[in-house]
Parts: sequence; C-alpha cells; structure tokens
Amino acid sequence: MESAEIIRDLCAKNKTSIARLEKELGLGNGTIASSKSNYMRSDRLKAVADYFHVSMEYLMTGVDVSIESKVTEHPCLHDLAFMDYVMKLWNLPPERKDPILRQIRLETMDYREEVKKKDGSLHA
Repeated sequence: MESAEIIRDLCAKNKTSIARLEKELGLGNGTIASSKSNYMRSDRLKAVADYFHVSMEYLMTGVDVSIESKVTEHPCLHDLAFMDYVMKLWNLPPERKDPILRQIRLETMDYREEVKKKDGSLHA
C-alpha cells in the first residue's frame, strides 16, 4: 500500500478530506495525491504522521510499528535461554504445543489471583 493510499484511508476514518488536510498542514493542493509511488518528502510525511498521531513508518508501510516496538522492547526478549524455549515451543506440533499453552494460561491466571489477593490490585 502506498503512502498516499494510507493517507486517504486515514482521512476517511477521521472524516476529513485530503484537500482539508493539505490546507491545514500548509501543503499545496494535490501534494499528497501527486506523490509518486511511495515517495513523499520526509518533512511532509512527518507533518501528516503528527496530524494523525501515527508513526512515519505506518504511513510508509501500513504497519503500526509502535505496537511491534513495545513487544520487541520487552526484557524477556533479551534473555537468550528464555527465547530458546519460546522458539522450541513455537516449533512443536499443535497437539504438543496446545497443552503447554493451556498450562501457561492457567499458571498466569493463578499468579494474577495471588497478586490480587495479596495487594488488592492486578499489577501482574
């Protein structure tokens, strides 16, 4: 998906027109529509990203990397032994993986209940 198409979708979702967006950002009429392929000057792309509160990467790719970056920043991903277990689990056939995932869910729920009883909140 090209940036101009992503911007058109954002405009539609936010009930605004491309012409209005261009005017509010001080861009010339037709600037967004005339952007060739996936190229748009970075200052213009940044202005559109800020306007819609999305990342520039989202405008370029259509993927919300802010969500992905939260996942990739998690400390457990820097624990190589943990990640080795995750990869081994991931590669198991469903009949072996599903019972393990069920057990993890149960343990997690039990732990959350323990924390909730202990301090009256749900931080885990």
